[in-house]
Amino acid sequence: MTNVDNTKSFKENLLDTANILYQQERYWDALDSYIQFARQFGIDAVHTRIAECINCVNISGEIQPRHLDSVTTIMLHNAGTLYADTHTIERARSDCLTLVRSGSHPLSTRKLETGNTFSPENSPRSTNDFYWYEAYFDKSRNTNTSTHNVIGISVVIPTYNRPNILGITLACLAHQKTMHPFEVIVADDGSSVDILETVRHFENVLDIKYVRQPDDGYRLCAVRNLGIRTAKHPFVGILDCDMAPCRTWVEDTVTALSQCDDIALIGPRKYVDTSLVSANDVLENPDLVEKLPEIYSNRQEENSVSNGVSLDWRIDYFEKSENLRFSNNPFLFFSGGNVAFKKQWIDKVGGFDEEFTQWGREDNEFGYRLYREGCFFKAFWGALAYHQEPPGKENETDRIAGAEITAKLFLQKVPYYGRSTLPLEKSVVYTIPLVSLVIDVDIFDDGLRRSIDSILNQTFSDLEIVIRDDDSTIFTRAALTSYYGSNPRIRRINVNKKRTALPTSLSSICRGFYIAQIARGRILHPRAVALCIDMLKKNKSIALIHASEALHHLILERDMPSISRSEDVEFNTTRGKISFNVFPLRAWNIAARIATVYNANITSTVPDIVGLREVGECLFVNENEFFE
Repeated sequence: MTNVDNTKSFKENLLDTANILYQQERYWDALDSYIQFARQFGIDAVHTRIAECINCVNISGEIQPRHLDSVTTIMLHNAGTLYADTHTIERARSDCLTLVRSGSHPLSTRKLETGNTFSPENSPRSTNDFYWYEAYFDKSRNTNTSTHNVIGISVVIPTYNRPNILGITLACLAHQKTMHPFEVIVADDGSSVDILETVRHFENVLDIKYVRQPDDGYRLCAVRNLGIRTAKHPFVGILDCDMAPCRTWVEDTVTALSQCDDIALIGPRKYVDTSLVSANDVLENPDLVEKLPEIYSNRQEENSVSNGVSLDWRIDYFEKSENLRFSNNPFLFFSGGNVAFKKQWIDKVGGFDEEFTQWGREDNEFGYRLYREGCFFKAFWGALAYHQEPPGKENETDRIAGAEITAKLFLQKVPYYGRSTLPLEKSVVYTIPLVSLVIDVDIFDDGLRRSIDSILNQTFSDLEIVIRDDDSTIFTRAALTSYYGSNPRIRRINVNKKRTALPTSLSSICRGFYIAQIARGRILHPRAVALCIDMLKKNKSIALIHASEALHHLILERDMPSISRSEDVEFNTTRGKISFNVFPLRAWNIAARIATVYNANITSTVPDIVGLREVGECLFVNENEFFE
């Protein structure tokens, strides 16, 4: 038999094997065989089957242990979602121990000199320094008050039963001292009593709507979202049905949001007893609720007591932090019973997470997403409300039992707060990782594979890899699927357009709070990510850690007002030569908005990495510290 015959026979056998595996629905094995065929004989004959295999394995969601790195294997095993043989687990543990012993060293960093628009005296005092942020917009803020009366707010009031308490809250809204238009949306979570009758009682004194969802358990998030979707005004306020607003609540809230709508307002509360008060009483006496004496509340698991009166547990911190200006975790004080923000934020971060079907933490999780996106928070006394203690001092919801459940869900979804860095051998895969590491792909080769493997085998494991697929070939997509398709720490995002810079809407492709970027072909030291995250956690003022000498000099030279869109593209694609950088997504989003203030010609608010110097400190690290 000639060599040609041997080659033909091998080709036919390989294709037959792949086809048999496909017919047996062993799609992972079939995909490997088709890739082997494509490497040797071209992809044309198997293009369709490769695409079908990719689709089938993606639909199945099956995790293949053979495709997992040692760190991910241990993480899934610890979480109880992967069952592998003892040999596989022990080998993975051994590999993890080797990584841990890889050595640790402090980073040798160089702090960058700041530009014309950023200096110590006007730098942010915290990640939530709203005074600093507002200063950037003083020049562009519209001071014309002729539109004062046309800016409105939609007040969403979720409720479940308790029509008497709801009526008092509505009566307080009926007596607002304001010229701002506002509507009230009562969102009923399937009450067993007639709430609509209470709503109709106010049709002549309020612009009021009623929406309802069936009673399917505790669904506060869903009913809030229902109310928000119904809202017609640009600003949204949320009041629990037992939160009776002060008489200037609408006026002061709308005025504050009009001055800077990138700030979410958090209203404090006082506790009163309205058990002997009716809605009609408040309609006849507008100041009645505000004149009620403050009382001792049964909710002492949260509140403090002074002179026999319960105090909002947040008040002390509000005072110490200058109404949250100096807080690096302001979302922890975002209690959904009395808040207000621009409705457009819902388009950016989504609504309240409807996986929270027990009491507690759902508002903090939503607040975290606002914070991550670049929203600021302010404790605002103009939005004071009076919490009406329910009859018998008891709520209809079992808060203690619910809080135990939602605390675990919060830990899965909010990586920035309360999540400890576990030893590698005890780490687990979380729903939302702390770090998203972005790597661009157009072709699959050994260099790319080594880069990805070095990321997966970091001593810091709370991360995901986001592969930005720059419209690659079917072979590249097949190879990525074959090697990494079942790894839950890797996601492929199809860009389908010419790559320029990192997109402004990083939130749409990355789930982490910290974003890292690595050049393909570079191999990270096992402790590279851990060292950066440790620095970022210890110093919240850091906006960028990077390893590019070219970027270092460019930041020193660049003046923020001169940034143009064309320069952004040039820098990110050619001049920058970014090898590795890490930054908080919050800083990136804030820098994007600041860029629009300083250059009206920017049609797409895509800041380059240089823009991060406007938000915080930038640290340069020699790339030898990061790479092997």
